[in-house]
Amino acid sequence: ERARFDIALWPLLQGLLDIASVSFSGVDLLLETDRNGVGNWVMPDSAAGAPPPVEGGGRAPPRLALSQLSLADARLAWRDGRSGATGTLQVQKLALNVVGDGHGVDAAFNANGQPWVLTGQVGRLADLSGNQADWPFDLQLAGDGARLAAKGLLRRGALPRPVDADLSASLTQANALAPWLPPTTKVPLPIELKGRLHYAPSALRLDGLQLSVAQQQLSGQIRAQGGNPWKIDAQLASPSIDLARWLPPRAAAAAASAPARRTAFGKTPLGLDALPAGPATLALRVDKLLMPGLPPLSNFTAQINAQPGRFRVDPLSLGIAGGTLRGGLGVVTAAGAVPRVTLQAQGSGLSVDTLLQASGHAAFAKGGQLQLRADLGMAGHSAEALASSASGELLLVVADTTLGRGLSPIGTDVLNRVLQAVTLQRQAPVSSHVQCAVMR
Repeated sequence: ERARFDIALWPLLQGLLDIASVSFSGVDLLLETDRNGVGNWVMPDSAAGAPPPVEGGGRAPPRLALSQLSLADARLAWRDGRSGATGTLQVQKLALNVVGDGHGVDAAFNANGQPWVLTGQVGRLADLSGNQADWPFDLQLAGDGARLAAKGLLRRGALPRPVDADLSASLTQANALAPWLPPTTKVPLPIELKGRLHYAPSALRLDGLQLSVAQQQLSGQIRAQGGNPWKIDAQLASPSIDLARWLPPRAAAAAASAPARRTAFGKTPLGLDALPAGPATLALRVDKLLMPGLPPLSNFTAQINAQPGRFRVDPLSLGIAGGTLRGGLGVVTAAGAVPRVTLQAQGSGLSVDTLLQASGHAAFAKGGQLQLRADLGMAGHSAEALASSASGELLLVVADTTLGRGLSPIGTDVLNRVLQAVTLQRQAPVSSHVQCAVMR
């Protein structure tokens, strides 16, 4: 609707287009890239795009210098020529002012209903369009419950130009990402991230990653390789994680109260359809892992591989109840079909006392060790459906334990009844010592 240019006269006579200030209001602006990722805001190289010299001499094309830019009441539309993705921004204000060797940035805009404020400092716009040197930036983006800071360099070179930057981000309110990642109410908060970003065409790497999710610390590295879709490879490690902090309040409370229920397998959907669809791999190591209803797990290591319709954890290794457990887990999902699960596990030296105490059945038995081996196939959305459909082989061996008066973990005092039957005793004894019991 309105444009104003303040141009210095004397530099213009010397071939320099020195614009003291430019202001626009009521702007409708379209930014788009072509199929090579080159934006329509990128000017041709000064040498390649220069007109041929005028015969008999002549001046070179004017050089551009911009001191101040002001933008108000603007609508900015974006289109990606590669993916076809589009977006819009409502810009209340955007101001660029000369600060030192670059420009100070102050902007306020609305993206998908979310207000944001952008501040910081960048290099000169003439250096950006000229692409003759690395272009520095130090920017801070803040919204309601979200913050992102980036400081680094846009490298010179072929388009699209590589980026190296130190990143830090935080999320304290779930609705800050609601326009992009619904439903965000399930995201455990707060989230904090720090790392060193390197972006090049069709490749992204985040080194020195420090990630905190609901006060649970993770560190490592993430790599992404271009494609359709992108392939992600990550390595993460943590000294300690309590999964109860990541579960929704109701789910955490239900898991904590599970020992009081008489059923061994619940009907609550496990969310197998919501597993990552990949392609992605994750190498995960957690020194101490706490899960509701289980004793503390130690030295937890897992190799996770996600592909469209398939999710695999193999190998899986952990310490539990004084022993070790190794195996693998696979999930196959398809639209409209019941998820299919395969499980292989082998455990040895597991303390019966520790397992029963964690499950709320400490009075059932005392002492002894448990060994197990499982090779099962299952299908269903809940633990009950998976257990009722299980097919394959399960082997349990318990040695040197003493049964008490308590109920067994499966809801009735099965083993005492079996002992009463095989010994032809009319009444079960107060306690029975079991040298060896095997179930296959």
